[in-house]
Amino acid sequence: AGASDTGRDFAAKLADAVFTNRENIDECRAYSADLGARANALGRPAPLVFPVVTPIIGGTEEEAKRKSQELNDLLDPWLAVSFLNRYFTAFDFTQCELDGPVPDLSHLPDASQSSTRFLMNVARDEGLTLRQLAYRAAAPRPDFTGTPEQVADQMQRYFESRASDGFMIAT
Repeated sequence: AGASDTGRDFAAKLADAVFTNRENIDECRAYSADLGARANALGRPAPLVFPVVTPIIGGTEEEAKRKSQELNDLLDPWLAVSFLNRYFTAFDFTQCELDGPVPDLSHLPDASQSSTRFLMNVARDEGLTLRQLAYRAAAPRPDFTGTPEQVADQMQRYFESRASDGFMIAT
């Protein structure tokens, strides 16, 4: 819980820390501020916010980007599509074309409403195919791909701009 309005209210009332999968620093900053304001309105301190990140490190930025692309290339497209089932539990994506448009699933009930709404908006706004959306959901975020210094600098920017209180490192 913690992404939908109901989840944010719940987190503001009870959580000491939350993990989030916001896509970029601006989204993390807005999420942290909103959660903090909700908690403060209840007389509580803001919960700590930890974005989930998967750093991809290289000796150069180009090497890190190459590693990231190599990892994406190893990902079986249908395995990536199955990752979408974490969010869209009431839909069978195997009936869809990989390189066809993402079906509109906004009408389906789902436990992860904020994530499904976010993914549907991204697919619509960017005109993504099912394959592209699946890779986007399953692959590491590009914000944390680069040299050790670049990734550390980005983490510092997140922290100093109050977008996060730390990170959940995923592999």
